[in-house]
Amino acid sequence: MGNTIVDVAKKAGVSTSTVSLVINDSPRVNYRTKEHVLQVIKELGYTPNRGARSIVTSQTHNIGLLVVLEDNVSSDPYSIQNIVNSLSTDVAAGVETAIQPTHYGLIYARSSGKSAKNLPKIVDSSYIDGLIIAGGSYTREFLNAIENTRIPTVITGSNLNTKFISSIFCDPYAAMKEITEYVISTGRKHIALINSSAISYNTALKQAGYRDALIESGLLYNESMVISAGFSAIEGRNAMKSLLESKKEIDAVVCAFDGLAIGVLQELHHRNIVVPVDIAVTGFEDSWIASHAIPALTTVRIPKFEIGERLLNNLLDIISGRIQPGFKILVDSKIIVREST
Repeated sequence: MGNTIVDVAKKAGVSTSTVSLVINDSPRVNYRTKEHVLQVIKELGYTPNRGARSIVTSQTHNIGLLVVLEDNVSSDPYSIQNIVNSLSTDVAAGVETAIQPTHYGLIYARSSGKSAKNLPKIVDSSYIDGLIIAGGSYTREFLNAIENTRIPTVITGSNLNTKFISSIFCDPYAAMKEITEYVISTGRKHIALINSSAISYNTALKQAGYRDALIESGLLYNESMVISAGFSAIEGRNAMKSLLESKKEIDAVVCAFDGLAIGVLQELHHRNIVVPVDIAVTGFEDSWIASHAIPALTTVRIPKFEIGERLLNNLLDIISGRIQPGFKILVDSKIIVREST
């Protein structure tokens, strides 16, 4: 049987409550005592029982990372769509890097954001002290259920914030407006938008950015040039097929996701339409496949890894009481120009 907290307290010459305070990094213990107790813990090879500690402190020392699946996307982690739209993967890498120096563990879950019924079991204060949500496709009902848990929560994939939910993301309106303006600057005048589905909080914002870029440049905004498709490559391909069969004059297509843009490139290639000579194409996110597409895809780069790091660090600040929840942090996005424009 290993050493217990009683053994540590006895050898260190302090009470068990002092040892417990040291284990939980309490500021109530002076530096010299803390260092002494930590040295005894090391000498005895004592490992605090996380489950027992959570009973005493009401803390689990776990952070939940919930990946909200995009609408109509397979739950299979190896599906091509999950590979193309790499937001959650890259954000998770940032979270994992930031959590390494801390005493917190990380619990993963994947879920649809359509309703409160989709809330996974980990979203419970008996499992986690805080929650990170990656993905922008969720209903108000789903978010209300998250809020009702009162678990400190930060999200990315949208810049929505509430009294108890904080967010770190780019400005979808400004990013879509900027890339549409870039496409206009290349001489394109008949620009279509293939947007995501209505369940995404960003859909209306991206359409507004596209619209305002056209109007402010003196071009006609025509809603018939906007198609709400979804997120996947097949939906992007079908949307491009519909646009072409409508016989509208089109010389550029801006897409709300890289996955949609990949489908657009596939359909244009199938029809022997040359990109960007005949039609220019842009994406949004800068997933890894954007630079490997043929032609390589011009897109909006979101600093996903850095967002992941900031999500974790800000969440820990909320948990510790150093900052208040309900904030919104907007990070800079960047246009990456490649061969498709």
